Amino acid sequence: MGNARPRRSAMVVGEAPVVGSPLDPQDPTHRANREALLEALDEVEADLAAARAGGGQRYVDRHRARGKMLPRERIEWLLDRDSPFLELSPLAAWGTDYQVGASVVTGVGVFGSSTAGGAYIPGMCDYTVLVSEQAQVFLGGPPLVRMATGEEADVEALGGAEMHARESGLADYQAVDEVDACRLGRRIVARLGHEKRGPGPTEPADPPRWDPEELLDLAPADLHRPVDPREVLARIVDGSRFDEFKPRYGPSLVTGWASVHGFSVGVLANHHGVLFSEEAEKAAQFIQLANQHDTPLVFLQHTPATWSARPTSAAGSSRTAAR
Repeated sequence: MGNARPRRSAMVVGEAPVVGSPLDPQDPTHRANREALLEALDEVEADLAAARAGGGQRYVDRHRARGKMLPRERIEWLLDRDSPFLELSPLAAWGTDYQVGASVVTGVGVFGSSTAGGAYIPGMCDYTVLVSEQAQVFLGGPPLVRMATGEEADVEALGGAEMHARESGLADYQAVDEVDACRLGRRIVARLGHEKRGPGPTEPADPPRWDPEELLDLAPADLHRPVDPREVLARIVDGSRFDEFKPRYGPSLVTGWASVHGFSVGVLANHHGVLFSEEAEKAAQFIQLANQHDTPLVFLQHTPATWSARPTSAAGSSRTAAR
């Protein structure tokens, strides 16, 4: 037809640019970086082993003599066989007078008594499993009851698993031991009907084009020396693809889009250590954009401080950084 509007050609959207460059493993700087980082990793592994030891063999033996499993053994019983488990902050408070990791494995309740204010926690749970002759739940223990009323009562009568299973109804399930409690826990979770929210992976989950093992060569032995975050990202993100946002503005902060295992992510990575007001403005805009389409953020950080080179920009820098 003579008056028909011409069709618009389909817009071609290409892949994000591939970043990174090859490294020379024989370069003296890279070799020194690798040696220093491997030594540091050995120190971390030794510290992790000490933290997992639970205070030493003496305390481990005492714990098991009471018929209890160690926290990480409980996790092994609860999780599916060979399923991954990412432990968070296992060395929190290491080197201080506080208990390492607060004496808990993050994300997992510790078996045992729930007393005083802790007694409210089982009551607020959807499901409660109490272990016979191990778990007790009460606001005040035998000494407090004796002082207040003169009555003699043992912990099982006050708040043991048997009492809560038969009388108070607090215990939804009563387990004979901790292994049985883990079995009951798995049975409960199997019937939850949980469905993971949010979209699944939408990008190709191909491996990085540059060997992730080269991260050992990139990490500087001198922590005060910066490293180009694009080289780091090239060995982390899918296909080493990184679609950089605002590359010429605020160059001390690198922002852009990538994917990890097929899941889209936004990346913020500082480049030269010091962030100026331009970088703060750039970061605020990028985070807002990511929030618009619920894209999770990945931070690569090595920033000692913020600094303003011009006194007149100090106020603006503070306002921008506050965003």
